Amino acid sequence: MLTSTYRPYVIAGALMIATIALCPRAARVQRVETLPIALSLPDAVQGWRGEDVLFCQKETCARVFTRGELKGALTCPVCGGPLDPVSLAERHLLPAETLLAKKRYSNARGESILVSLVVSGRGQESIHRPQQCLPGQGFTIDNGGVLEVPLAGRAPLKVMGLNVHRAGEAGSAGAELAYFVYWFAGGSRAETPYHLERRLAMAWDRIVQGRDYRWAYVSLFTSRTANDPGHVERLRSFLQAFYPCLHTPDAAQ
Repeated sequence: MLTSTYRPYVIAGALMIATIALCPRAARVQRVETLPIALSLPDAVQGWRGEDVLFCQKETCARVFTRGELKGALTCPVCGGPLDPVSLAERHLLPAETLLAKKRYSNARGESILVSLVVSGRGQESIHRPQQCLPGQGFTIDNGGVLEVPLAGRAPLKVMGLNVHRAGEAGSAGAELAYFVYWFAGGSRAETPYHLERRLAMAWDRIVQGRDYRWAYVSLFTSRTANDPGHVERLRSFLQAFYPCLHTPDAAQ
């Protein structure tokens, strides 16, 4: 018997299959290049200062730095390798036409939030469920659920929040605890925290609307402590200031 959680998706999938057989538009799909969000990240967000993130391109090093940490250096200060805004893993896995932007935001209290923006090209291989890639980075997902972010003049933004941890290196004090938040934006449905809903929306747009939209994947990453839920409010507060920055007048260009 289907649970109430999955029943809507199964019904939607069955309707989609029926539509495929009946709708002739699938044969003439129009590519839509516009997005509902900007293709870059702001330099500052209401008390938070953003810095570009650069990755060492030597596989034996692969360290991560902000421009401020580099203090003007043009190569990796550890191994001397070249630096690039795209990590080695992303360069190997993502299609060449994928657009990426990353910044680490910090405030006066010493807190930091890493923000990543991934925009698909003509293929959809650029975007996938983060539950697939987080384990590959050494993280274990503890639990998670939808987080609602109140926004002025509209319904709350729904994002998926995951509590994750990564075992510490030998000799370290303990595991790295983090909070990971993400959502998808694009297509006629605009926004969703669910990967399956995004896939169904993509199919609907292609088959019924005859349009192939680009999609964006926005994620945020911050540290947390085991007994203090302050990381949730930190991300919610940041998102309330950050979200309007992604929706400037030229965001859809």
